[in-house]
Amino acid sequence: MKLNHAPATVDALNDLPVKVVDGATIYMRDVAHVRDGSSPQTNIVHVDGSPQQHSRLRAAALLAEAYDAHLVGTGMTGMSWLDFALLTGSMGAPMMPSSDFQGMRDAVGARLDEFTQEARRLGGASLETRLVEDDPRYALLMQSRYADLTILS
Repeated sequence: MKLNHAPATVDALNDLPVKVVDGATIYMRDVAHVRDGSSPQTNIVHVDGSPQQHSRLRAAALLAEAYDAHLVGTGMTGMSWLDFALLTGSMGAPMMPSSDFQGMRDAVGARLDEFTQEARRLGGASLETRLVEDDPRYALLMQSRYADLTILS
């Protein structure tokens, strides 16, 4: 909506007159500095390697471009390191080498690398990846606490 005599930009607010003192106009810039101080939006994308991942990323990239958002690809191992240690240390469980857990980390890392390449191809200017050692449900719940939008499916 455009209003009569409304500034077209945030910077133009600095040129608004506040009052006149002894014939001299005092402008907003004389008493303050107006700027757009909102932080960038953060959008988290669930990276799991499923067939839906590509459509999730495409939607996230479009939203990131439209709202100048920071895109975060989050991939999970499916098991926390603590759970893995408890499982491998249990007398009732067969011994699992720690390389199995590293294998899970490597698989997630490869998916996150693919996410980065695809996000850059789609025009993602501001992005990062996060590898989380946990169950996806809990990890996404925790990650979403610090995001403006979480894209799951």
